[in-house]
Amino acid sequence: MKYVEAPSEDLGLGTSVFLAGGISNCPDWQKEFVDKIRDTELVVYNPRRANFPMGDKEEGLRQIKWEAEYLHKASCIIFWFPKETVCPIVLFELGSWSMTDKPIFVGVHPDYSRRFDVETQLEIRRPDVTVVYSLDDLADRLREWDHMAQTVSPPLTEHEPHPHLAEIRRSLKKWQESPARLLYVRDESFKVIEVSIVALQQLIDLLKDAEQGIIRTTPRNLYSIVERIKGIRQMFKKDTGY
Repeated sequence: MKYVEAPSEDLGLGTSVFLAGGISNCPDWQKEFVDKIRDTELVVYNPRRANFPMGDKEEGLRQIKWEAEYLHKASCIIFWFPKETVCPIVLFELGSWSMTDKPIFVGVHPDYSRRFDVETQLEIRRPDVTVVYSLDDLADRLREWDHMAQTVSPPLTEHEPHPHLAEIRRSLKKWQESPARLLYVRDESFKVIEVSIVALQQLIDLLKDAEQGIIRTTPRNLYSIVERIKGIRQMFKKDTGY
């Protein structure tokens, strides 16, 4: 593991994770989390400084810019909401990044005051994301994803099909059979789910290439696509019965 603490710089090489979550008025959960993934090869971006000059506006601006840069640079983001504080900035960051395709992993303390809001908003915006309730489980989700990132993709041949294609085919078939696949009713209003359209197009393009023996994606991206489709299918089943 490579550890990068704000405001240190990093070239952004290798698979990286940004630790988003409470900093002020809460325990140093970042240190505990880092210890849980220390044996990985991840590059860890930690915005929590050992010594931060409170009241220094220039350093405050530097911190904000650093966080914005490394949230964008990170391969994935983990979010942790402790029980001690509402974490308004972290809620803002979660809302922003949940509207993108970047892999995110979310954990909330069981006693976090806005737990219901986090769960509900993610169910709507990112049904592929499973909320967990401990740092151990959050670390496990990250490890699982990182393992997929390190997996070497086997060649696609007639006798050795890509291991994810069967799952992708089933997901796509189930999706295409659903009359609610692009537009559905929720809370008495019609909403187009942008992420569903993107994921569906990714699957269509992927299958077209795969039929010709071409793999244009990584195992990590395949895993993310399949997990997203699974989540959307579960949401549609819950809301429409299909």
